[in-house]
Amino acid sequence: MMRKRYTYALYLVTMGFLISVGGVQGAVFYVSAQGHDAGAGTATAPFATLGRAQTAVRAYAGKETVTVFLSSGTYALGQTLVFKAQDSGSERYPVTYRAAPEAAVIFSGGQTLRLNWQPYKAGTMQAELPQGSGPIDQLFVNGQRRLCARWPNYKSGEHGVDTGYSSGLKPQAGTAFSQVVPPLQDYAGFFFDAQTFSAKQWTQPQDAIIHVFQKNGWGNMQWRLSGINYQENLMTLGPGGWQIGTLWEQSRVNWVAENSKFYVENVFEELDAPGEWYCDEQKRMLYYHPPEGEDLSQAEVIGCGLKELMVFQGTAENPVKHIHFKGCSFQYSARTLLDPYETRLRGDWAIARRAAIRFDGAQNCSMTDCRFMGLGGNAVLLSNHNRNVNIADSLFTDIGDSAVLVVGSDDAVREFRVHRNVHIPLDQLTDIKPGPQSPNYPGHCRIHNNLMYRLGVFGKQVAGVYLSACESIAVSHNTICLVPRAAICINDGCWGGHVIEFNNAFLTVLETADHGPFNAWGRDRFWQTPHRIGQSCDMSLSRRYARLDNHLTTIIRNNRFVDSGFSWGIDLDDGASNYLVENNLCLGCSVKLREGYFRQVKNNIFVGPNPPNKHCCFEGSDDIYTHNIYVNTQSHWALNRGPATEVLPMEMDHNLYFNTAGKPPAFGFKKRSSDTGRAKRMTLSFADWQALDVDKHALITDPGFVDLAGQDYRLRQDANARKLGFQEFPLDRFGTQKDAFKTILRQLELEDSTQTQTTATYLWMG
Repeated sequence: MMRKRYTYALYLVTMGFLISVGGVQGAVFYVSAQGHDAGAGTATAPFATLGRAQTAVRAYAGKETVTVFLSSGTYALGQTLVFKAQDSGSERYPVTYRAAPEAAVIFSGGQTLRLNWQPYKAGTMQAELPQGSGPIDQLFVNGQRRLCARWPNYKSGEHGVDTGYSSGLKPQAGTAFSQVVPPLQDYAGFFFDAQTFSAKQWTQPQDAIIHVFQKNGWGNMQWRLSGINYQENLMTLGPGGWQIGTLWEQSRVNWVAENSKFYVENVFEELDAPGEWYCDEQKRMLYYHPPEGEDLSQAEVIGCGLKELMVFQGTAENPVKHIHFKGCSFQYSARTLLDPYETRLRGDWAIARRAAIRFDGAQNCSMTDCRFMGLGGNAVLLSNHNRNVNIADSLFTDIGDSAVLVVGSDDAVREFRVHRNVHIPLDQLTDIKPGPQSPNYPGHCRIHNNLMYRLGVFGKQVAGVYLSACESIAVSHNTICLVPRAAICINDGCWGGHVIEFNNAFLTVLETADHGPFNAWGRDRFWQTPHRIGQSCDMSLSRRYARLDNHLTTIIRNNRFVDSGFSWGIDLDDGASNYLVENNLCLGCSVKLREGYFRQVKNNIFVGPNPPNKHCCFEGSDDIYTHNIYVNTQSHWALNRGPATEVLPMEMDHNLYFNTAGKPPAFGFKKRSSDTGRAKRMTLSFADWQALDVDKHALITDPGFVDLAGQDYRLRQDANARKLGFQEFPLDRFGTQKDAFKTILRQLELEDSTQTQTTATYLWMG
């Protein structure tokens, strides 16, 4: 094996362009799609595959700095590339795989199909799949994702949201879930309405997949069909239905009802629209209906079959360390929606613990300046033990599920529980130690300066960034938009310490309901199942145990959250505790506090029709709500328009309330009758509100923005908000600051109908 050392200002000519290797020292290898693995890995005899480079690197890893330069090209990964501890660099001698200057490097989970297309019928073409080609889960033509044949056909709505759904399903009960007390029936099938269902007869229904929303719109599920009975109008179900947070003790979260939207895909008889395809795996035939003007003789056709492109596989005791990827693209992974899912504690989510890039036992590794595009499942997953992993300066778009998941192991969670488990009465807890009980969780990792948009192509309970059973994760300067659910979601209180700052989230919750751009749950050890619906239970130990799991305060600061419809905004949902929410700009939304403890909401600007809300809360919650500005742009409500509270914050003062309707403000409150014990909802005036010993120094007045109508939320020097002690915070640092993303950002801002182009540019591009 040949190896060369290069020092500052040494230039090499390689593969037809000039590469400056200024400053690179140590071992240097080269990889080219036109290379050969029998080569020496030099500039003139590069390797052909990353796997071969990986083998060569091992001889030097951790002993001297190693750099692998990748030339332009598509590197098809026939199998998942696994990095282990033996591939590790060190703090002094890191290993870096990077695109050569100006090189476009693509790592692909797909296979390029060279096909002999022949006419089939009605505009559809057919081709026999090449010998040795694997199964096809997704199809891309000239880089564009094509739709698997489906009913109803895809229909693009506002912001590209799919509106091609039907409804009217009625579930058929199946086998009981024995783990649930009392047992619940799983679904055996769905009855459909023959009058509105497809008129075509499906001959291979066992290949079909149904996508259906939970009845409240919290997300969607998928099942493989096992058959269809046209006499009974019944689709029978095979495996699936596990893609959303499974079950409560007495009702199912993944409840399907007549209002649930659905479509069915992978049905040959439904191949009837331009851009649709179907693969008959038994006959090894591919059918495709090209859009008008598409020349298949010149088209690049890629079939996806690989679910994970790269895995960094180590342990807490023997981790993968100091491996870095820079400037690379990761594309064309297969979907994971029918892989086994796991319920994440008592949050609403379930996940497939897979991704195109999975870090599982890594330390001090990174992906920077990369692109994640056209992926079938999750893009990046930090699973189990990870420390100081950095995902930065990268683009995520056209992602089947979530962009970045950060998820610890169940064995790190004390008194582990999921939805289907009966809660442990607080006086029966055997472990009341705070924090994690093993090192198998991500800690001190960073997701920074990324652009994430058009996520959740298939899964709808997804996010730009999702955290579960992890600690001290920094999520900063990310722009996240065009998402079916939250931009950022914290599934549980295990174990807090996160800093969520300077993010810009807009065009979120586009396909789901009862959520916000930011969402968190905290159904942790202190949280009892009756809390979910406001039922009373023994609360004597709740406050004491409220910080057992979220033992470190999570900070949400200096973010911009936008929502143009109904939204909870910063949604601190069931049990979410130990949060500091400060210096956020919320447009069209505000903040919600449900049952939980130790929430501080300070110095935020809320503008829009959805006022701050506090409901289902505990006595003695120690919540603080001070120095906030709320401007209602639609009605006179100032607080608690929806569910009203009967529990006031421990401290609530120096807030400013204003509405553009010019009406006296209204405050929602519940007062419990001493005679009946029932709580009655009341609408209070400002004077009556203050009589409850809150907001004694609050103001009802124009806050004094430079231009409210023009959405310039800087304060004038004479602003009334200043008199209350409101502290201005920067309004030009939200979201990604990467110059290379500005062209895309300008295009995305045009999709945001809640604001003008000029204002958007000022607010989140600097």
